[in-house]
Amino acid sequence: MQRAQLAPSGGSRRLKDVIGSFMRINRFLRISLIALAATTAMVTPGFVSQSGMVLAASEPSSAAVEAARLALKGDFVAAGQAAQRSGDEAAIKLVELIYLRDHPNDAGYQRILAFLDTAPKWPLSEALLKRAERSLYVNKESSELILAHFARRKPVTDEGSLALARALLATGDTKGARAQVQKVWADPEATAELEKQVAAEFGDLLTEDDNKRRMWRLVYAQETNAAIRAAKRLPSEYQKAAAVAQKLVRGEKGADKLYAGLPSAMRQQLGMRYALARYHRVNDNYSKAREVLLGVPGDADKIGDAEAWWIERRIVARRSVGLDDNKAARKAAYKISAAHGFADGDEAVEGEFLAGWIALRSLNDPETALRHFQRLAAIAPSRTEKARAGYWTGRAYEAMGDKGSAKAAYREASAYSTIYYGQLAREKIGLGKVPEEIESGKASSAAQARVAQDEVVRAFKIMTEAGTKNDLYMFLWSFANRFDTTDEMNAVASIVWDAGGATMAVRLAKAAAAQNVDIDSWGYPVRALPDWKQVGKPIEKPMVYALARQESEFNPNAGSKVGAQGLMQIMPGTAKLIAKQHGIKYNPSQLMNPELNVTLGAAHLGDLVADHGGSYVLTLVSYNAGPRRSREWIKEYGDFRAGQVDPVDWVESIPFQETRQYVQKVMQNLHVYRSRLAPKTVRPMTADLMRGARTDSLNVASTSAAPEAAAPEATADAAPQGCAKSSIASLITGCD
Repeated sequence: MQRAQLAPSGGSRRLKDVIGSFMRINRFLRISLIALAATTAMVTPGFVSQSGMVLAASEPSSAAVEAARLALKGDFVAAGQAAQRSGDEAAIKLVELIYLRDHPNDAGYQRILAFLDTAPKWPLSEALLKRAERSLYVNKESSELILAHFARRKPVTDEGSLALARALLATGDTKGARAQVQKVWADPEATAELEKQVAAEFGDLLTEDDNKRRMWRLVYAQETNAAIRAAKRLPSEYQKAAAVAQKLVRGEKGADKLYAGLPSAMRQQLGMRYALARYHRVNDNYSKAREVLLGVPGDADKIGDAEAWWIERRIVARRSVGLDDNKAARKAAYKISAAHGFADGDEAVEGEFLAGWIALRSLNDPETALRHFQRLAAIAPSRTEKARAGYWTGRAYEAMGDKGSAKAAYREASAYSTIYYGQLAREKIGLGKVPEEIESGKASSAAQARVAQDEVVRAFKIMTEAGTKNDLYMFLWSFANRFDTTDEMNAVASIVWDAGGATMAVRLAKAAAAQNVDIDSWGYPVRALPDWKQVGKPIEKPMVYALARQESEFNPNAGSKVGAQGLMQIMPGTAKLIAKQHGIKYNPSQLMNPELNVTLGAAHLGDLVADHGGSYVLTLVSYNAGPRRSREWIKEYGDFRAGQVDPVDWVESIPFQETRQYVQKVMQNLHVYRSRLAPKTVRPMTADLMRGARTDSLNVASTSAAPEAAAPEATADAAPQGCAKSSIASLITGCD
């Protein structure tokens, strides 16, 4: 939706009126509401809280909706007046939020903080706080204001750190200022423009060591043009090293010989060792990559950029446990993954799992594996990781012959019955053929009442009537942070479903799951797809649902950067071929029609499964990573359909993180939807992983929509077309 733009700051009397109006609203917000509570001429009946503040009725008044509509059109003076007439604090705050969202550069620090102080845990709080920090720096606010701001919180942006450095310098704290500037200078995401500003204003605080640190951090970030620019502040040997590092990072032929020509001291720099390890890895020389990685310290605080090192460790370790890798390679893979160096966070979680899995499945050392899986369980942040830790703990105990402990671990993991590894654990305790029970999504009356009175929920309802669906997405993470019980989140989900349907409910459920709150009944909706015509090779309905949930989150208007469209994310060219093959009347303009999109997508999926001998796993690999990957990885890791390898291990061996997680999530979705849509067809997960006839070659349909993987390590899904790019707007469009 195109937003009306206000004139630049200082450019018109109208803008001054707008700002003045809203500063008055913020200043007298609570006073106005208390006064409204005492009047008899309320716009709508209201609840009065213990503080005496008016809480509007659960359904928004016409004045509140009109206020939001006016704000969305850019008429903020009239919007503010309508919001005050409504007597609804949620409407007043919503109008201000819309202004801050659409005009963040005009708002200024004081206005943003006034909103954040009166509206904690509202949508966009984090983004607005970052904008406030940038305002402190760009507008050169007073030292007193800056120090007061950071007395309550640490900087979360580079601009915030520089604003604090400026204020500390003004008070004579050179040491404190230097620490803030050094932090920014070491940030590889600092732009070239910001780099110039830092050098101009704070250059006297920077040392040669700081310049070296910046150059190496840019190498780790693969920002090699910026690294070469940074090296110009250093002696000539560093400039030469930066140029060689660029060639190594890019995997250019002969770069290793240039590396060998560097002085010994420069070759031993950790940043150069990182570039060399990456060079060998991208050129598929995993033996040499292992040699480099084994010589690197395991302490995350001593290796420059531990996150960058971990990516190399993870990829090389996974590519060192194939059929052709000897025991020495597997031992090296264990050492590399076990030396991740992290105490917590995503890297520690993946590092402990990977070390344990390699110890158990590649080295037959269940005792060592168990220690890693137990550490994983202790730091697992999410249901997904808790289920994975429990399942593999059970596998380790099972390998040790401790059946009782194994069963206990499996039972604990099986509690996460909508998670891939929880489903595998259910199979281990004899529940593989039993439909998974998902608790009702109905909230209690008490929870519904509490949620109805929440001001952010009221603001959501106002926006539902006043705006578009894209205006609603910004509320979902806020809801997940405001409500921490399943009962309350079920109440919220009901409201969200009414406003945005299946897509929004699924996204809310994912946000809740990230906070370890289970509303799976809303996360796996059964009324999310239209009825479609079955054509071509048969494909079970739960699988169509499983794929659509992963591909589009049931959004009929979804579009990807590469052009895939609709519920099933079909490429237009693929749709044309499918329609021709199955005799379906087709016009490209109709591809976003939900029924046609699912009909074509289901037909294509059925064809792909048939082309892959009935194997769901190989179909999903081809769909996500490209047709040739199935053949590559069967050769590298064995054919699970022929019993050469455990199918659970084969899936876990998939070297592309995105593809591995994609296969696991779609298979997880499949089992949930079998329980919900066709409970009589429920079967153990392992049986589904192994399904499919073994063939000498895999025939991939010519209509395949899956592109070849463009890079050896892809981790992010494409965002929907039309996603906003600005720092705040991108958070509210439904793009994630």
